[in-house]
Amino acid sequence: MANTIPRQPWLHGLVTTLRAPTVVMSGADGQVRAEGAQGVLYADVRVLSLAILTVGGIEPTPIAGGFAGADTARFTGVPRELDDETADPRILLDRLRSVTADSVREQVKLTSTASGLIRTELRLRVAADLARIADIKSGLPCQAEAFEVRDDTGSPVLEWSDAQVRSTLSATGATLDRSGPDHQAELCWSIELSPGQSSYIEWSLQLAPTAPGPVTGVDTPSPWT
Repeated sequence: MANTIPRQPWLHGLVTTLRAPTVVMSGADGQVRAEGAQGVLYADVRVLSLAILTVGGIEPTPIAGGFAGADTARFTGVPRELDDETADPRILLDRLRSVTADSVREQVKLTSTASGLIRTELRLRVAADLARIADIKSGLPCQAEAFEVRDDTGSPVLEWSDAQVRSTLSATGATLDRSGPDHQAELCWSIELSPGQSSYIEWSLQLAPTAPGPVTGVDTPSPWT
């Protein structure tokens, strides 16, 4: 009989980028999945538990990924479904992640050397469960929280908070799709690429305490460096 006792999730297979008190733990493909210890944590609260990027509705095939520095990671994937009939990949997706003491930012570049015009859609599916570090270590599932949505800038802004932390996710040029599962949202960008062209999108997560806490982040250089 299989052992069903919850276990503390493993960390050694994850790509971790951090600048305390903000930590991002993802798979080697750059995706943040709602499983194990993956997620964005701020002062030991998981403020983002899901961040799945798709191209044309399909996850790119990962070909490279890992650290570019303690607070930076880069991931490269190939959306083969968009390629033309040549054997070699003609479309590449690069995902650059950077972390500060109070933010996470991803810059995404889609590049095409295909022979014809490419029309597709980038989608980022997100969710947040606001789980505490003790809940994550327990191995028990955590329920996602609801988002508040603002759209007063022409681009969607998602907000969620509790007694400890406030999170604001913005995505310039995106539209918002709430037709999926409850407590999830998808940010969508329409992309059109001519041969030899690149297209760029960006999303960012701003984090702030809602009450005084024991940890304060510092982004300025240390006096001894």
